[in-house]
Amino acid sequence: LVAVFFMFLLALSLFAIKIYQKQVGKSDKSEIIIDEVLGQLLVLMFIELEFLQFFCAFILFRFFDILKIFPANIIDKKYSNHYGVIFDDIIAAIQAIIVIFIFKSNYGKFF
Repeated sequence: LVAVFFMFLLALSLFAIKIYQKQVGKSDKSEIIIDEVLGQLLVLMFIELEFLQFFCAFILFRFFDILKIFPANIIDKKYSNHYGVIFDDIIAAIQAIIVIFIFKSNYGKFF
């Protein structure tokens, strides 16, 4: 059910950002935050909702989102349209999920 909600929100966000960028004439600006919400939601789908796991998952996502490690840096620089706004955060979320899976496979759980 969460995955269906995520896909719906992703499609709606792509549509809304495209319209916003046409009307305002801006690319990825700080007032567009739905990409952060989508990235964090994607990460939260892979953890148990305990405070420590939630906190660490949030920090991991922000870490990858701020640093924009390859390939997120390419998406961020090359695409300023609605796809670029969303998908650099999706990539950051996937990178955080990979770290979570590494923890889970080595320690049995993520924190």
